[in-house]
Amino acid sequence: RIAAAYVAGTTTPNFDPFCGPLWRRDPTSNYCYLFNTDPLIWFDAKHQCEFQGGKLASIVTQEEKAYIAARIKTMKDEDSGILGFWLGFNDRAEEGYWVWDDGEPVTYLNWVAGEPNNAGAGEDCGMIYADSAMWNDVACEKRYASICKKLGNVLITIEPPPATTIEVPDGYLRGCRDGYSVHNNMCYKVFTSRDDEMTWYDAKARCQLEGGDLASVMNLAEQQFLQELAVPRDFSYWIGLYDSLAIDRMMYFKWSDTSKPTFTYWFKNEPNNYLKKDDCVEIVNMWGGWNGRWNDQNCDKKRRFACKQRQKPVLVLPPVTKPPGCPEGYDDAYGGQCLKFVTGTTLMTATAAKAACQADGGFLASIPTEDVQNHIFLRLTELRQTSNYWIGLVRSGLSFRWEDGRQFSYSNWMPNSILYGLQGQISPILGFWQMSYSTIQGNRNYICQVNQIGYSTPTKPPTTYNPEYCAYSWVEANGNCYKGFSATDAENKLTWSEARAHCKSLSGDLASIHNNETMTKLEETVGGSIGYWIGLNTRDENKGFVWADGSPANYFKWRGDKQPENINNNQNCGVLSPSDMSWVIDNCNAAMNWICETPKGIYPTGTTVEPTTPPDAPDCGDGWKYYNGSCYLMSTTLLEWHNALKYCRDVNADLASIHGNEETDFLLRLSSKLHISIASYWIGLNELGQTSGWSWTDGTGVNYFNWNVGEPNNAGGAEHCGAFYSSNGLWNDDQCGERHRFICKRNNDTSRTVAPTTPMPGYCPKWYFRVGNKCFRIYEDQLL
Repeated sequence: RIAAAYVAGTTTPNFDPFCGPLWRRDPTSNYCYLFNTDPLIWFDAKHQCEFQGGKLASIVTQEEKAYIAARIKTMKDEDSGILGFWLGFNDRAEEGYWVWDDGEPVTYLNWVAGEPNNAGAGEDCGMIYADSAMWNDVACEKRYASICKKLGNVLITIEPPPATTIEVPDGYLRGCRDGYSVHNNMCYKVFTSRDDEMTWYDAKARCQLEGGDLASVMNLAEQQFLQELAVPRDFSYWIGLYDSLAIDRMMYFKWSDTSKPTFTYWFKNEPNNYLKKDDCVEIVNMWGGWNGRWNDQNCDKKRRFACKQRQKPVLVLPPVTKPPGCPEGYDDAYGGQCLKFVTGTTLMTATAAKAACQADGGFLASIPTEDVQNHIFLRLTELRQTSNYWIGLVRSGLSFRWEDGRQFSYSNWMPNSILYGLQGQISPILGFWQMSYSTIQGNRNYICQVNQIGYSTPTKPPTTYNPEYCAYSWVEANGNCYKGFSATDAENKLTWSEARAHCKSLSGDLASIHNNETMTKLEETVGGSIGYWIGLNTRDENKGFVWADGSPANYFKWRGDKQPENINNNQNCGVLSPSDMSWVIDNCNAAMNWICETPKGIYPTGTTVEPTTPPDAPDCGDGWKYYNGSCYLMSTTLLEWHNALKYCRDVNADLASIHGNEETDFLLRLSSKLHISIASYWIGLNELGQTSGWSWTDGTGVNYFNWNVGEPNNAGGAEHCGAFYSSNGLWNDDQCGERHRFICKRNNDTSRTVAPTTPMPGYCPKWYFRVGNKCFRIYEDQLL
């Protein structure tokens, strides 16, 4: 039986000549579909489709899935005996490597939870359920209805390939930027150094800054070309494919450069959206026989990456005149230092570059001031290189220094870079600095410096000793005065901005720390378990770590000697932990203690702090706080999650949903001033529904997550409700029967009347007893 439409009152088939008799046209595409309701085994369904001029259907877009889902749901309603339909999806050639029978790329998936599982080691064919439109792998010998697919009677036009010639102005050559390799008129570069590792989003931004995007891969030849560039083959690297849906087992992959997918190269049982967080795609050139196959991965993981861009005119630079007092090969000078920029085929490791500069009687270049930074960065932009340059920045213990001994009085760190390497490098694209883990691996450009003969160094005025002292209860370190301010109750703690405003009112700033000696002195002015704000921050997203007072970030005392992860890029302010005298980062809107710094000779008298708390909104009601069109109630009553939900609905609200960093910041400013230590608040996030995945009780979409590190972990298999930490705004999954405080949220519309929610009736079976919202029965072993 083949489903077909007829003109009412006649036996004349009503078909579209675009598709032909019995076929149906998808109005959103050029494809036609044949829905056969006769139950057949997969092989017979495949042959029938081919006999009709098509193939067993593939589903490669969300729009195509929507069309097919609507059609088969209607057919299911008309004939309840229809369970599902065969698709062309199968792994008959090799277990776990799923392909479409018509050769389409695997870009859209909609598996039932737990599928495909190859139950019984014989499930190699894919089918779609008529009622839910979700997929399952089943034995090919089972019988189902089937869906055929073919291209309609459309005039196929073949677009010409990109032009092989481009207009090249005088003084330019056609080609790729330095470091890029050409393939089919496109330019490619795989960033292969460990120092290049970054998140998918940062890698995409880096490729766009260079004039392209993360690489798209259109065919096997392009895939193999990328693999040739990715050497040594012991790492993974990002490409531009990403999951545009990010909904558990429903996945829809697109290219970030908007290219239409024509090819995929997934590894066995991939993509699988592991832990519901794998939404970006990497090429894996390493363990387990991956051999360049693709894997979906958490976008926040740090990987190397591949960029792709079109060929373009490349500037031919004129020769540069050697400045006076500089040796041969040094074509630039600034501030008494001759500079040599070594690029191209002479890339070296840091160790080799350092030796080359020393052979000239110099060092790798220092950048001690902003003026030197601006001069060098201008030269780098003129040279139009893309690979980083080694500079003379080295790490010594917890501090950083210049190899030539000049004072470290300026810093320009790359945003979100890890500052635990051994040797510094500068980006020619952005001018920021970052550290390399190895001095004997990773070939780079480099900059040498030697003293310029005949240059007179400007005379600096002599440093005068400041005989002033620090005020009572302040401690002295490195010529400045420091004091830790400890709040006596929760409401007197301050956010980072409030703390800085207080320090400025004392003619100082939040503390900057540049050595171990200062850390030792600070032990005399801090105490307890609550953290203290310091001036270290990355609040400017276009900069790396800086101190609030403008001094250079040349010293770091991270907890465990490991730079902490910046969750959701929303933890941008430094905290000194008094328990172990180490540093961490936290959300700048959390309320904490703080440390001020002033010059000697300043004797502050006013230490009264006026914390800012959002006022009650007149139309929200007593105790409710207004933000962005909604009213919030921070309830300190301890309730189980279900009872907290009932309470909120009884007051015409719901457990709070949270949809971005700004809303998190608002709630954190409220909650962190209610508790000296950490407290948990129930929010509306839960995974108690019939469909898999997390959802909000108010029905709004889940478009934002703020999980703490290692969460959600569903510890013990019973953590299905979401909680908000008062100290940092991060989330935890917890057992719904636990008693926590809670946050209610409602629209700022006092005219809206909502009837109180009637609690869902519940009871425990005979012989069971109730604890919270769960039922238990105790069984005793009987000894025979």
